[in-house]
Amino acid sequence: MDSRVAVALALALLCAGASPLVTAQSPPSPTVSVGVDAQPLDRGDTYHTQTDPVVDVTADAQAPIDRIEVRVDGATRHAFEPSSQHFERSIVLDLETGAHRLTVVARADGVATHESTVVLDDEAPVVNYSDPFESESDDVDEPPTDELTVNRGNVTINGSLTDISTVDTVRVDHEYTYETVHSAEREGKRQHLIAGPGGNFSQPVFLALGDNEFTVQAEDAVGNARIHQFTVTVEDDTEPSLTITDIKWESPTRLYIEGYATDNVQVQSVWVESGEDAGGDDDEDDSEDDEDDTLDVTRHPFVFSQGTAPDRDRHNATFGTTAYHPPDTDYVVIGVNDTAGNEQTWNYTLSEFLAPNITIHDEQTGYVADRRVAVGGRVTDGQVRSVRVETLDPETGQIVDIQSTTLDANGSFATRLDGAPDETRIRVRVRDASGAEHLANTTVTDQEPTPSDPAGTSSAAADEGDAPAVPVESGSNGIRIPFVGIVVPVPQLGSLLGASVTVPLPFVGPIDVPLLAIGGPVVLVAILVRRR
Repeated sequence: MDSRVAVALALALLCAGASPLVTAQSPPSPTVSVGVDAQPLDRGDTYHTQTDPVVDVTADAQAPIDRIEVRVDGATRHAFEPSSQHFERSIVLDLETGAHRLTVVARADGVATHESTVVLDDEAPVVNYSDPFESESDDVDEPPTDELTVNRGNVTINGSLTDISTVDTVRVDHEYTYETVHSAEREGKRQHLIAGPGGNFSQPVFLALGDNEFTVQAEDAVGNARIHQFTVTVEDDTEPSLTITDIKWESPTRLYIEGYATDNVQVQSVWVESGEDAGGDDDEDDSEDDEDDTLDVTRHPFVFSQGTAPDRDRHNATFGTTAYHPPDTDYVVIGVNDTAGNEQTWNYTLSEFLAPNITIHDEQTGYVADRRVAVGGRVTDGQVRSVRVETLDPETGQIVDIQSTTLDANGSFATRLDGAPDETRIRVRVRDASGAEHLANTTVTDQEPTPSDPAGTSSAAADEGDAPAVPVESGSNGIRIPFVGIVVPVPQLGSLLGASVTVPLPFVGPIDVPLLAIGGPVVLVAILVRRR
């Protein structure tokens, strides 16, 4: 009995092992797809539309579909009971402006849900200007004002943007009237496109004199557009300004002029004037007795007129050019005008740019021998053609000596000249590029200390043999020996070994030599002369 039961149990186990395990499975859910206005709309997507959308719902299942619901913001708008394995239907949703949650629910042998967002955007973007207007508009369909007057040639049109969806582009159209260089009137138009501006936009524009017509159009992603039109009028009664940074002499009739002219609107031209009335004011002579009001003025332009069309580069006109200069004049008259006809002239003396600054260094200037003078100094700025140094007798005014000299890299000069006895007037003459001469004077006396830094060694060769023959002089500090120019000190006996004398050597200059190196005879002569 027990064996039969055991066999039965074994056979049962074998059968169970040979048979596959059977598990319970849940029935498959329906598949749901949604489209809007013939475009697929995946789960979680957002769709923007200007009008009520057409929603396409498709569902498939292995079992009959017994319920389909189309919900908007949680409320069921449409419900169907197809009782078939396939369902397909197009539905027009009546929506209010704004964003809405679209939900499609299908039930067959399971439940499937599809959720997405539909935005009904039937309103144009709202534009709030910050420039060039000074106030906001009370009506979103209108700009703050349709007429605006400014006194400058460049403005910025900017502001903020608000839209239910997103603003795709902002377009600024600019129309104006201008004159060509030959005074022919023309119509001009420029367009500016700002793509993807986000919540703000900014567009610089350059204006023509007079009326400038603007059309600003902001369009969102679904094609709604807000259009504003307004006029900006430019009135300019301010004269342009002129800045000259440098003038260089090139010839008696040519100057190289650098600088820039600036105007609130636009610079028209820059010129040099010549003639008897150059630099004069047309308004100064209003008397009724004048038979001929014509002024003798000729303009030689170097920044030429290009008409009145808006040009951002003409707000500041920078120049560096060679221009005509009337001969035999020590000044230059430069004029500038703008597109409104405002003009102004400036009279510059050439010395403002050509005249050098002359400095005579006291510590490098003075007597270096009985009638020999060292001169040191510096010439800076201006445009130097030549430098000459001369010495004069202050009592008679006669020239004692005169020499040309050159300037080093930093404008310094050093030279030596003959001087007058006891006192000498020194004059430095610098001629600028135009030929005008500029002077600097000083006076030195033989009683002043020897210059600490006398003129350079290049002029020392001129001193050879310059020491004059003078009688032997004695003093408290030593004895001057004629012809050789040596001052021999008369030291006390205890300092005899440490004494030295100054010996002028040609091409080298004065050097100190130990007294013992001079030799015994010189010392003996010095002592004998001292005892007389």
